[in-house]
Amino acid sequence: MVLSERQRIEILILLGCGDKMRSQAELCALFNAKYAENQISQGTYSSSVYEPTSVGAACGDLGCQLG
Repeated sequence: MVLSERQRIEILILLGCGDKMRSQAELCALFNAKYAENQISQGTYSSSVYEPTSVGAACGDLGCQLG
């Protein structure tokens, strides 16, 4: 499934922060209630949240050296 940029941002907003973070199951239920035509699983949630934070992408943008 391909999520739009707006939907990926919505997932991050729904996730929350600090002690107000939602669980994967809770977030998926909220998202699926809003976007009934484009429902997500917990696996889709994981790839949407963790994919942009890969070490290579972050390090490449900053020009840092590993190892």
